[in-house]
Amino acid sequence: MKAEGELYDFLGSLEFSALPAATVESCLALILDHFGCALLGARMPWTQALRRVTSPTKSRRRRSAADLLVDTRFRRGCGRIGNDRHSTAGIAGGGAFVYGEREPVPATTAALVNGTAGHALDLDDLYFPAMSHPGCVIVPATVAAATANRTDGRRLITAIVGGYEVMGRIGVATGLRAGELGFHATGQHGPAGAAAAVAMLANHDARGVASAVGIAGSLGAGIKAFTNGPGMVKRLHAGRAAEAGVLAASLVPEGFDGPATPLTGKFGLVHILGYGEADVEALARGLSQHYVVDDIYLKPYAACGALHGAVRAADEIAGEIGDPALVELVVVGTSRRALDQNSDTDPEDAMSVQYSMECCVALGLLGQAHEPLRIMAVADDPQDPARVLARKVTLELDRRAEEAYPDPNVSRVDVFLTDGRMVSRYGECTPATSRGWDAAVAKFDRVTAEVLTLPARQRLVAAVRALASGAPVTDCLDAVRAA
Repeated sequence: MKAEGELYDFLGSLEFSALPAATVESCLALILDHFGCALLGARMPWTQALRRVTSPTKSRRRRSAADLLVDTRFRRGCGRIGNDRHSTAGIAGGGAFVYGEREPVPATTAALVNGTAGHALDLDDLYFPAMSHPGCVIVPATVAAATANRTDGRRLITAIVGGYEVMGRIGVATGLRAGELGFHATGQHGPAGAAAAVAMLANHDARGVASAVGIAGSLGAGIKAFTNGPGMVKRLHAGRAAEAGVLAASLVPEGFDGPATPLTGKFGLVHILGYGEADVEALARGLSQHYVVDDIYLKPYAACGALHGAVRAADEIAGEIGDPALVELVVVGTSRRALDQNSDTDPEDAMSVQYSMECCVALGLLGQAHEPLRIMAVADDPQDPARVLARKVTLELDRRAEEAYPDPNVSRVDVFLTDGRMVSRYGECTPATSRGWDAAVAKFDRVTAEVLTLPARQRLVAAVRALASGAPVTDCLDAVRAA
């Protein structure tokens, strides 16, 4: 319990001025990465379906009590519990926005839709130690709250850094056992991280952050039944986690208290998901010495993170084998987790393609691993070249991959060709292989090339970069709407 209290004390007093310049830049990269993933993901049918349900023009008469509470709370402004010196100025007629739209919506709705869009293609960032996706939860929740409150960029950055700390540390403290049993870490850990970030944005002190996390601890959800297909609900796990975080933090100033020790007390989240092996001290270990945002992997491939080592190996081999028609057999040596959860030679939908080691390695060997929308064609056509090649892929346990999992993510790919050649490569993916501002800009330009014009991309990149100078968060949304 001491570690949990230390975490809340740290978050309640964290200031932008205390963040190292490198950490600020890491956070900016993650914000930009989220925008890119969400803008592309907004076009996906599952995101569009959610938007039709939540559209203000269709749902104005049936808004929930929770939406009305959150909307009112953010219009009035959220003050620091027990100390309103830094209370956020209220706004009249304001609100949050679904990216690209002009009609305001409750912050919960914006977080729900934008979070789902951010995870719509499984292209969003990844924290390997927890095998969770923080960006599609923390960033949309905090941006929604910051937009509704007309918050400046420095406060946004500080809150996002704090949200990543909570979500990431919960993941390390609980370990991977829950994921192996079928819980989805993003949906389980995400609400607490988002709640902490929004509470920090609203200037809650340590007690307020703890209460928000306490409420959010009961709002997590997400099971891996999506691996059996259809898998649209996986995208919703992120949106619901972001929505839950906004709701939890908004309830606190209304006198709605959460458990004081929701992570480490009796039946606390860390113990429940840790299955008797929780590392409670991880919640406070190294606070302020190293930040979670500095250790996030920017996914270059629209595939389950457990597959990225193999996809990278296949991507590198593609240039050596020449004609893919020469491939006779592919053997992938990987982790036990991938063997148990990621083998599927006949996926039925886009999510199943992204979870299929065989299909993702095939896309790598075809030189198409960097094309996120290819999964749609693979899902729709049983005779797609990637599916045909996937039927030649077999999986086996690799000791090096098993020992390395999850951080770094390693796999071996052996390709046997009809001309007698054999090409073998180990692929390794860590944050060192894909992180930082330059990597985020390059990825952003690539994934949004069909969504935004070059001037629009440049404007949004500049708006995100300006957050570190205190520019308003609304400038980012204005850049998206202008596109």
